Amino acid sequence: MKKHRGFTLIELLVVIAVIAILMAILLPALGRAREQAKRTVCFNQLKQLQNAWGLYCSENSEEIPCGDVGNSHNILPPATDSEFAGRGWVEWVHTWTQGVRCKEEDFPNNYITPATNATDAEWRHSLECGTLWKYIKNHKVYKCPSGDKGQFRTYTASDSMNTYAPLPTGSRPLTNFFRTQIRKSGERFVFIDEGQPLTGAYYVLYAEHAWSYDPAPLRHGNGTTASYADGHAEYLRWTDKRTIEYAQMDPPQASFPAGPPANCDLVKLKKGTWGKLSPADLLVTGIANCD
Repeated sequence: MKKHRGFTLIELLVVIAVIAILMAILLPALGRAREQAKRTVCFNQLKQLQNAWGLYCSENSEEIPCGDVGNSHNILPPATDSEFAGRGWVEWVHTWTQGVRCKEEDFPNNYITPATNATDAEWRHSLECGTLWKYIKNHKVYKCPSGDKGQFRTYTASDSMNTYAPLPTGSRPLTNFFRTQIRKSGERFVFIDEGQPLTGAYYVLYAEHAWSYDPAPLRHGNGTTASYADGHAEYLRWTDKRTIEYAQMDPPQASFPAGPPANCDLVKLKKGTWGKLSPADLLVTGIANCD
């Protein structure tokens, strides 16, 4: 009778080791491919929001939709179209009366409901009462596929896009109320993927070369996606280890020394927000090496 030879223990261990090595090689690649697909969806959604933003400007005498969703009813000047007067591109999640939508009495105050405690109905309501809902009536477009669970919105508008007027301290040098005021539209971002809405608008301090207020988002890797006033979207990759280190903290940290040497990620965000660097930035060692 023929004898049937089975696997030895060593052969079995070798096979398991080979499989483990292949898994270790393939899983990160699959993860990157999956994240790349989500980034592509994020790009498309940002472009849709940017197109809606452009349509709103075209239909309202080039006025920009209010970018500060937390204080939209305090922003001046009011929209030229009375239908949108005092409303942001989206609204902040807040307590509201069931059945009453997008009326002035529906917004007794701002920041009533913390985003972390908002119900699905409050989230939907905040999107549907925004000025861009007229053009994009799809809740999913307002959230990146990689957004935090329970969030209905991950995108935030730049603080220079129709928020508060310029401040005498120089911390906010320019607010664009009309699209015609924007210079170099291909370099000025309108929406940025924050991962979750932390404030009314995405704010980066202008007057000093120091990070302040809003952290650098880490989305789809070591960077984030943003859309620009000319309609295109791109990925902003952070290159300074300080940016990534503080963004990875829980919660992410924004106020930390940014130079010297110059933090080129901060330079990128400042130019994207305000269109220029401050005099304090220009004095920082290494600023000339930033693209």
